[in-house]
Order: sequence, then structure tokens, then C-alpha cells
Amino acid sequence: MERRITLFLLTFATFSIVNGEEQPIGGCGFGYEMLLAKLETIEERLIALEAKLENVPTQKVEGPEKNRAISKEESIVRSNDGIVLSTTVSTVSLVKTDPTPKYPIGIVPTEEELADGEGNIYTSCREVPSRVSGKFLIRISDDAQPMNLLCELNPLDGGWIVVQNRFNGTESFYRNWKDYEAGFGNLDGEFWLGLERISTLVNNGREWEIMFWLKNFAGVTQYSQFSKFMLGNATEQYILKQAGQYSGNAGDSIGRHVGNKFTTYDRDNDPASYNCAKKHRGGWWYHNTCITSNLNGVYGYTASEQSNTWLTMKPIGYGLQASKIMIRQRL
Repeated sequence: MERRITLFLLTFATFSIVNGEEQPIGGCGFGYEMLLAKLETIEERLIALEAKLENVPTQKVEGPEKNRAISKEESIVRSNDGIVLSTTVSTVSLVKTDPTPKYPIGIVPTEEELADGEGNIYTSCREVPSRVSGKFLIRISDDAQPMNLLCELNPLDGGWIVVQNRFNGTESFYRNWKDYEAGFGNLDGEFWLGLERISTLVNNGREWEIMFWLKNFAGVTQYSQFSKFMLGNATEQYILKQAGQYSGNAGDSIGRHVGNKFTTYDRDNDPASYNCAKKHRGGWWYHNTCITSNLNGVYGYTASEQSNTWLTMKPIGYGLQASKIMIRQRL
């Protein structure tokens, strides 16, 4: 309504008679009534024009405005009394250039990263020649697009792909199924790589292993490594098929979770009579009594059933300061 009033005022100040005679502003009596009638006619036509424009399709534009769509229509409104009003109405709306953005942020390589050439694209984190952990371009198969992955290159001979990274609580891990499936967070911060991506990685016909690296708020670091790791696909609800042959010093807090599907607060796949993800505020392969571990639980220095937990870690395995879940192909 405010826009329409503004148009009336502009029209009121600038309209002209077709024969070129200028109409004075203001007046009273019969002239004033004629002016109101003319404005009412213009209003009616503007209302009709707005209704028409609501159905005008948008046109995608390129260049600096590539994320916007603009539709424009110019119309000449001519009253019975000869008043000519030219209006140009533009509507602007956002265009989603990528309806499925890729998370975690940073996993899609930039043009500059790709411009460095094939010499900087590796088939796995094991192949990376550096001994400094960080992001590297990995192409997991000949027909796959390269992607940035966080490679942990130091512990236990290196070559690990980080699939979960937590260290300061800035990222909420109490997320829905869609987020856990696609991934979330930022490769430069806390993140979850995504169930679909992890499943694709480990179901490549090779054998994989998994490691859980843990740090409590007392500064104690421990790890649990399992030389056999298998994860189901989307149809199987990403069931944890295998995590076996344990070694390390943090104990086995994942064994009881093997054979269970992944559960989130909006996708209850656990065998308990209630939703374990809601009770323990995370997303995990919960078993019939929910948790022996809950590394995607609530971050913080607190002992509660909702904490990020690895119960077999000593002296304290809940309310962890940091954790990394890492996978790699076996030699």
C-alpha cells in the first residue's frame, strides 16, 4: 500500500495532458472532484497491473547478478480523460543456483585448487606425501570428482580420513537425519563428513579400519582402533556392520553398537522402546539400552547421560574435550 501511495504522489506531481497543456495541482470544487476521479482510475489500473505482474515469469540473469532473477514489465496506462502514465515495475527474487549445497563447508574444491593440476590430487590420504595434517584433494575412484578431505597424517602411520571432528563445541551435533546423511559443519572447524559419503568411501571393494581418538578435559588423550570396519548404505539405514579386532588404550565402547542402524531424533531406528537420540541428544548407532558411546552427544565438561561419551576411557570417558573419528583403507 505504501508503494502504491508513493506512485500516486509521483503521478500527481508529474502527469500531463495528451494535448500538452499542463494541469495545475490543487484546486477545489468541480476541478478537484475530476482530479480525484482520475486518481481513482489510475489506482484501479495499477491494481490490475500488479495482479498481472504476479504471473509474469522470472528471467535468470548472468554476471554480478547471477544469484538473482529479475522480471520487468513496462505498461502505458491511458485514461479516458487523456492522462498518460508510463510505469515500469520490476520484481526481484533470489534464484537458488545449487538446491543441494555440499557440506561440510570446504569439501567442494575451488577453481584455484583444481588449477594446481593432477599432481596435487591423491587417491587417498595414505598417498599424501606430507607429514603435516590438513586438507588435501582426494579422488576416491577414477570416475569420481575430487573433493577436499581432512587427512590426519601423524598417529599410527597416518593416512586417516577424518569423518568427525570436535574440539570446542561451536557446532551443534543434535541434528536431524538429513544433516547426518549429507554432512554438516566446516572442514576448517568442527564437522561430520556425512553418512552417505562415509558409506560410499568404505563400500569401494576394499577393507577399511576405524579409529576413535579421544581427549578429556584433564588433557588425557587415548585411542581405540578397530582393524575391521563396515558400514551399510542408505537403504540399510547406515547400519554399523562391523567394528572389530580392537587395539588401543581407551577400551572398546563401540562393540555393543555393532549391528544397529543409525538413529536421529527424527528417524528412530534403535531397538529401545524410546528414541535414544532424543534422550541422549545426539545421532549414533544406539543399542537396546542406548549408549556405551555417544561421541555426537552434547559437548561440555559435564557428566550426564547426554554428554559426548566413550565410557571405557579412563579415568573419565564422558564430557570429552575433543574427539576424532577416522577411517582408512587397510594395506
